[in-house]
Amino acid sequence: MKKYESKEEVHNLARKIINVPFGELADKYGINLKNTKNSIGDLFEAYFGKEKDSASEPDLGVAELKATPYKKLKRGSKYSAKERLVLNIINYDELVNETFEDSHFLHKNKVIELAFYEYFKNKPRDKWFFSNVALFEMSKNPVDYKIIKHDWEVIYNYVNEGKADKLSESLTNYLSACTKGKNKKSTRPQPHSNIPAKQRAFSFKTGYMTQILRKNILGDEDNDAIIKNPIEIKNKSLRELIIERFEPYIGKDVISIANELGIQLKTGEKFSKNLNNMVARRMLGLSKGNKLDNISELDKGSFIMKTIQFNARGINKESMSFPKFNYQDLVSQTWENKDGEPKAELNIMFRESTFIFLVFQYNEKGFNIWQIVKFKLNI
Repeated sequence: MKKYESKEEVHNLARKIINVPFGELADKYGINLKNTKNSIGDLFEAYFGKEKDSASEPDLGVAELKATPYKKLKRGSKYSAKERLVLNIINYDELVNETFEDSHFLHKNKVIELAFYEYFKNKPRDKWFFSNVALFEMSKNPVDYKIIKHDWEVIYNYVNEGKADKLSESLTNYLSACTKGKNKKSTRPQPHSNIPAKQRAFSFKTGYMTQILRKNILGDEDNDAIIKNPIEIKNKSLRELIIERFEPYIGKDVISIANELGIQLKTGEKFSKNLNNMVARRMLGLSKGNKLDNISELDKGSFIMKTIQFNARGINKESMSFPKFNYQDLVSQTWENKDGEPKAELNIMFRESTFIFLVFQYNEKGFNIWQIVKFKLNI
């Protein structure tokens, strides 16, 4: 394999693969597009002269290579990542002897050359192509870097405490430990426990990949950010910061909070779901919007924020809605693939997402009181 001298050399070469049909690449490099599960990734590696292996070093020494799909959303003109980006397998025995700074994960994935391609449901794969490439470097975004480091440490602590069998993707924010084995029964030993644990790999969540796509490739990111300065999370996690933002207002009524935070209320307005949402955004330090979406850190971490309204007797009369679905799409999906990995869109959402419940309750005097924020892990 050719020796690459710099990440810039890799990126410049990667740009030349843009818009070349996969069929043409497959013929040139002898890749079977139909039968190989990871054939598109194999195409990208073959283009650089990289033979398929499981080496612990970055693919090209100066950069790791990854191909990743995106899709056009059913409604509107926006695009999102189609799936998480699976990185390296987690070796539990080695992990407990590492720190983040000297970890295998960081060494292998510090610099990643990402090749993006659009997933077309009704178009032959040989007609697909890489539409863009990006040189992704974790350290270039200090806020994301600190959150990823904290995620790695959460996974490390579970393994070090003999709880690798308790890992789930919703425990962390951007970096997760997804299941990755030959089949859903694949397990491996773990240190400090005699209970076998599922084989897992580090991965960037689908939400995080969507934000990379929109910001670095499509240039259409318009999300507001909770964290304005990296120093805000120097000694705390993203979840701790979110809780900290809400705590000063516990026990106050919504109208008082709205007035305190400068929200202009309509004459006689006492309650609406939009008002709860708007107040929640302002408590988080966000200056615009009346919906609990388009929040950078929450979208990257696959957090789903929902308000829950109780009456004075502690009863919630509202159902919780989820994304709309198409009947034809639903019947064509399966819940899991043969390896036990989530396949249906709803299962992917539940598996990767963490729910943030914002609880409001009326008191006996008719005031709507902000109560508490609760994080609910996945199913």
